[in-house]
This record gives sequence, C-alpha cells and structure tokens, in this order.
Amino acid sequence: MVGMSWSAAVAPVTEQLETSENDGAEPTQDPLALPNSAESLADFDSFGYDAESELLGSRTETTKTYIGDDGDFHAIVSPVPVHYLDNGVWEEIDLNIESTESGWAVTENTYQAIFSDELVKGVEMIVDGQTIRYGVSPMVVVLDEETLSPHPYMGKPASAQIDVGGNVIRYPVLTGIDLDYRVTPTQLKQNLIISEAPQLADHQKESGYFGIAETMYLPTGYALFLGESPIAEGVLVKTNQSLAIRSLETGDVLVTIPQPIVESVDPSDEGTHIGEYVIRVDGEQVMLITVVENSWILDADNRTFPIVIDPTLDKGAQRAGYAYYYRIVRWGWYTSTYEYAFGTTSLIYTCRGTGSSANACTGSSAYSFYYRYGWYRFDLNNALPSGATVNDVDFESSVGRYRSGARNFDVAVLKSGSSQSSNTIDPSSYLYSNGRYLNRYIRNSAASSASTSVSDPGYYWSGGSIRSIAMNSNGISEVQASVAGNGAGSSGHIVGLGLKNTGNDPFWDWCSTGYHS
Repeated sequence: MVGMSWSAAVAPVTEQLETSENDGAEPTQDPLALPNSAESLADFDSFGYDAESELLGSRTETTKTYIGDDGDFHAIVSPVPVHYLDNGVWEEIDLNIESTESGWAVTENTYQAIFSDELVKGVEMIVDGQTIRYGVSPMVVVLDEETLSPHPYMGKPASAQIDVGGNVIRYPVLTGIDLDYRVTPTQLKQNLIISEAPQLADHQKESGYFGIAETMYLPTGYALFLGESPIAEGVLVKTNQSLAIRSLETGDVLVTIPQPIVESVDPSDEGTHIGEYVIRVDGEQVMLITVVENSWILDADNRTFPIVIDPTLDKGAQRAGYAYYYRIVRWGWYTSTYEYAFGTTSLIYTCRGTGSSANACTGSSAYSFYYRYGWYRFDLNNALPSGATVNDVDFESSVGRYRSGARNFDVAVLKSGSSQSSNTIDPSSYLYSNGRYLNRYIRNSAASSASTSVSDPGYYWSGGSIRSIAMNSNGISEVQASVAGNGAGSSGHIVGLGLKNTGNDPFWDWCSTGYHS
C-alpha cells in the first residue's frame, strides 16, 4: 500500500507490532495449504485504520480514504482493486469461493469466476459481459520435442476430492499432481502443482516437454493474439511470450495471458524459469498446452519440489512483481549475466549479495553478484480531491523473513534514468524481453526514501507484520505530480515503485497484490 495524508502534516504510521521469535529457515506452515478464508482486501484495520472513519464517497477502485484522529485525511492506495463497481456504487471485493447449485463461484469482484463440480468441464471467467471458458478437459502430457505432439502422462489416478478454501479451489488430476485456481482482484490464476519429479521413460528425460494440455473457448468476435497479430487457424505455434485475447473489431484487450512462469514453491538461486506455450487455434476453440523442458524439471541437483507451472488470465495491467540481477561463473571461466523482471501475485522475494546464505542471497561461490528487487504499480487517479496537497507518503506492506534481524531498504519512484529529473515510467509497460529494461530502471532509479532500517517482522507465510518506509521530499513530489496527472502512464496518474536492499541481506518475502500489500 501507499499511504498519503493531506491538509496538514501528519506523522507516518509507526504502530509497533509484535514479531515472531521463530528464527528458523524452515516454514512453520505448508505454503500450499488452502486458506481458511480470503481476508477482505478492503479491511485496513492492520494498517491502523478503522472502518467507521472511512469516507465512503471518496472510494475509487484502488483507494480508501479515512479521517485521522487529528482530523486530517489519509488515502490508502492498493496496487490492485479493493472495490468493484455495482450499479454505480464502489462495493468491497469478496474473493471467497462460494458454493452454488452446479459448483462454486466468485461474483463480488471486478470479474466473475464460475467453477464446475467436475474437472473436465473447466472454469468460466466473465469479463465485461464476455465469457472465456478454459481448463476444459485438462490432461497432464509429455510433448515430443520435434513434433510437439502431446502424449498422456501415465500417472496414478487421483483419489482425493475437489477442495475449496478461501479464494482457491483445488482439482486433483493425478496422484501428486493438482490443478489449482486462485482468484485475485484482476487475475484468475491457474497453477499446475507437481509435488514430485515425474517418472519419464529414458528416451524422454533429455528432450521434450512436460506440462498440461487444455481447451479454451473464446467469446464470439474475439481472437488469441501473439504480439499485434491474431494466431492463424490450424498453425501449431510455440512461444514463451505473453498472449492476449482481443476484440477483432476494435482491437481492445479483454484479458492478457502473461508469460508461463515455472518455479519452485521455495525460492532458488537461479530464480524464475520461463516455460513454453504450444497453441493451435480452430475458430473460437483453442488448444493451449503449457509446458517446461523435461531436462529442467528432472535436474535433481537444482530442483526442489513442489514445482508450479502457472498460466494465468489477467484482466488488468500487471500491478506488482520482482526482478533479479546476477552473474554466475560456469566451469571456472565462462560468465553469464541475468537481468529479468516479472509480474506476480505471489510473494516478492528481496535479497542482496553472495557468499553467505545467512546474510546474502546465496552462499554459492559461483555468483559474482546477486540482487533481488520488488516493484509495485499504483494508480492515483482520483485518489485525492482536486487541489489537495500531499504532505507525506509511506510505503507499507506485510513482510516476513528467513533470518532474524533488522534489514535496510529504500524505495525509488521508477524513472527512465538515474537522475531525479528523469521521466517517470509505468512498470507494466516494460515487461517485454523478460523485463530486462524494467530491471535496469529498478536498480538505477534514484532513491525516493532514506535507507531505512526495517525491524525484524518475524516469519511469514500467512499474515505477516506490517512494516513502513517513509518517502523523502523527492518521492512526495513525484506522488503529488501523479495525483495531478503529471506522472507515468497514458493517464499520467501512475506511480511505479522499486524496493531494494541497501546492503547485503538474506531473503525477505513481501506481499505483492494480496490483502497485505
């Protein structure tokens, strides 16, 4: 969240919260356990604000405004929607999956999600009155590397039942392989969860792909686009780039399908892996296969299970994510440098440095340097009344850690150069080329806060402790400009923030686009 006050100078929120005594690197909860409920995105009690003090008429899609105890106003801006429009009124979003006569549904959101009581029937995402049906007849497959022809993976049949918790529904596919759907304010996120290494034939281990095949049905008048062109019918296409479902008449984007992310539930030194889409279009019917290389998933020395393969339907701009920048030395002489940035609705991991897993990103001596950053995108359109003056701004998030102790961070308004006078940028516009340019903007943008010692939050998997970083006068000026429409994006109301360690530190995990971000 970004918190702003106006009308009079107001001190930042500095409520001291209790922290956990847990100092272990092992999780205290199963990260794949289904939540009991999806906490209200619009409940800001943990940020120090009482619902009774909210100004209901000042709501926007992403903003709530409160009257402080001293009579001043506080606008709390989320990177994602906390309200949806219902008959002209901004109502609070409820992401909890509720049972219906034919399955389950989420209807109090920026889109509707309809889940069937049978895996083979798939799910429906209803966006602006248009229905996309996907996940139909899903099948775990192994693809031949040359022909890309899918073959069913012969795993043991699943015996578990469909399970629902909070904003997640889990469909068992095979023993040890589940298909999750997670509802967020802007995304219907599909996760193929692989709990252990697949058992493949010898001739499949060094070539080919492993993943999930499904059928998608597009709304009438829409097509699946790769870049600026619709994918031609009958042509088999393989790509690791993002896709979009667009109107053939207007070209307007209904939803995007970001790059296929493949990653371990636990963070790894090498970071996120990009999978592949294999696509064949037949009118409004699309065969969509999301896969990863067999050699990658079977690399026992570098793989930690469970592993998640993540195709997602997204109805808005990417709102938060992470970046990593590192150099690795191979065979004692060959160096490779990686600079990537991605969007995510999961945890954002930050760290800096090498040579010690207790005080840096990695203890491996193979890395010359290593950085992980976070990024956020905030829309300040109508967040404050016309003519309001911003007095202070704080970045606040729920955060946890793997090692105890305070750590130092700063935040930076993202810009196209290292000077404070450089132009601000919209981070969601720079996720092409695996986010290389966004990565550079994050690490090069001038700081918009002092290097801030953030106190030990305790361990976090569900909940966490709120921590705050106060922005300096440069940051406040950039927020003021964005409120007035002189910031980034086509509207001029976008602020992008980068989150960085200012010294060598181990992994911390920050919320991205959930309730606590």
